[in-house]
Amino acid sequence: MSKKEKKKVNDWQTEVHLDIPEDEIWTYQVPGLAAPHVNKPYKYYTLKKIVFVLVIIVAVSLSIYFSVMALQNDTFEYTETEQGIEFSKFSNTGYLYELDIDYVSDIEYIAGNNDPATNFKVVKDTSKPITSVRQFTLNCDDKIRTITIGPDVEFVDAKAFYSCWALERIEVDENNPYYSDVDGVLYYRTFGGTVTKYKFDIGNGDGILSYEGKYWGREGYAASWRLIQIRDGFDDFDYLRMAEELCGREAVMDVVKKVSTGILQYTEDYKVLDACRDMIVEMILDAQAK
Repeated sequence: MSKKEKKKVNDWQTEVHLDIPEDEIWTYQVPGLAAPHVNKPYKYYTLKKIVFVLVIIVAVSLSIYFSVMALQNDTFEYTETEQGIEFSKFSNTGYLYELDIDYVSDIEYIAGNNDPATNFKVVKDTSKPITSVRQFTLNCDDKIRTITIGPDVEFVDAKAFYSCWALERIEVDENNPYYSDVDGVLYYRTFGGTVTKYKFDIGNGDGILSYEGKYWGREGYAASWRLIQIRDGFDDFDYLRMAEELCGREAVMDVVKKVSTGILQYTEDYKVLDACRDMIVEMILDAQAK
């Protein structure tokens, strides 16, 4: 420590003695500090008291309101879309351990039964099949162990079952043409066939791009969903480059921005992506026809 720094420390440590008369001990004002507020009325005291009381009342009221709303939440919530009925939100009763996502459902309580674990049953409307499952439909559910996907479900968002700590398996109706399950794991159904004789020792995941076709009853190799996406990405690049050469970069970017505006800003709606692909193809065909 330098001499200058030591001097500063010594200055800070210098003791200060105040000669305060005993009868002024509670009212003495130390130079540089605010005067003690003793036996003096507070400015706007009544107004501040009223504001404080109002804040407490509003806080308590909001707490009660949200508590009541939480209790009144429907167990199942759905949204009608152009494609059909979307399963949009699930609030567990606390005693549901298996969930069927096939038809619009509701909870019917049994009169005279006060046991919360058995005083209800799930009623389904088989005239209203579910066609899609929204993002965060199940969010932080710690009760559901098994989910069954119905035959009419066409789309399940990648985050539909988010942080479901108790979930052990997902099963899919054998008549569903879009999804399949293997040992409780949800898979896309590809090539229009059923995933059969699947074995995990063939190397699922970890960047694997193809599998031996014999596991699907075919010769040669079968492309993984990962490889299909890579192929689509190459095709997208080629089409975008072609459209840029024919129509200009600005016209192409107007379409691209509908899908993504940055590396972390992009749509997760596959319908938007498909529509933009069609727009690029139309731009190319129109330009070539001129």
